[in-house]
Amino acid sequence: MRALFEKRSFTDKDIDFPAAFRTYTANTGLRPDRPDSALLLSDNYFNAGAVFSQNRFRSSSLDVAQKNIRKPLKAVLVFSGNANACTGAHSLLAINNIALKAGSLLDCPPDRIVQSFTGVIGRPFPYKKILKKLPGLFSGSNTGKRNYFSRAIMTTDKISKTKAWQIMTPAGP
Repeated sequence: MRALFEKRSFTDKDIDFPAAFRTYTANTGLRPDRPDSALLLSDNYFNAGAVFSQNRFRSSSLDVAQKNIRKPLKAVLVFSGNANACTGAHSLLAINNIALKAGSLLDCPPDRIVQSFTGVIGRPFPYKKILKKLPGLFSGSNTGKRNYFSRAIMTTDKISKTKAWQIMTPAGP
């Protein structure tokens, strides 16, 4: 009898997301020389789980994500290079404007998208510039079948970090 989860070694080039999920990456202007934004998009709404910081001094994006993740999601949107933290009301303004634009582009309610931000703390998030570039991220022209998602969300990491499990079903892997 085979185990439900089979531990194997994978490289980034070996990892594909499940069939109903697609990833898109693009440079939206947060970093000068590489993709800095990533979208995980599902054909169907999906349930998700996450671990959130318990720090009392945290980004308002975590509060919004923690609320949104309680509902089935359509997408996860991650920005690297700016943490969108410690900027007061500007942080929520950025989150809400991006959610409205992303929801419109993806034809889903804004609260069915979880946003995550990583990078420099205390710098206002340039959401107006990002709003102009979101259609390019969502267009499909920047799609990568393989897991380039992990590279686009790197901050100070020297290598991308991915983890994968092959799940065995009665029909096979």
